[in-house]
Amino acid sequence: FVWKSTLSSILQSDMSAELSRLRVPTVLMWGNRDPFVEFDEQRKLLASIPNSKLKEYDGLGHSPHWEDPARVAEDLVDLISELKRRP
Repeated sequence: FVWKSTLSSILQSDMSAELSRLRVPTVLMWGNRDPFVEFDEQRKLLASIPNSKLKEYDGLGHSPHWEDPARVAEDLVDLISELKRRP
């Protein structure tokens, strides 16, 4: 029951106006076989979040971190390494 209430609250919340205030590099990780979130939604997020980029996982669904954890972990390590190199 608690998770249903939590999910309902999340789905009813619209935080899109806050996205433009993000000031940290942001990577959206998206499986292109995601049955819940389409590419158009990713495009909207990219347009709303400054300094964001999309990491697309070919053939994966809604949870790339579960479907291919080694690949996602490697991409996260690469991202952190890239951020450390920035001035």
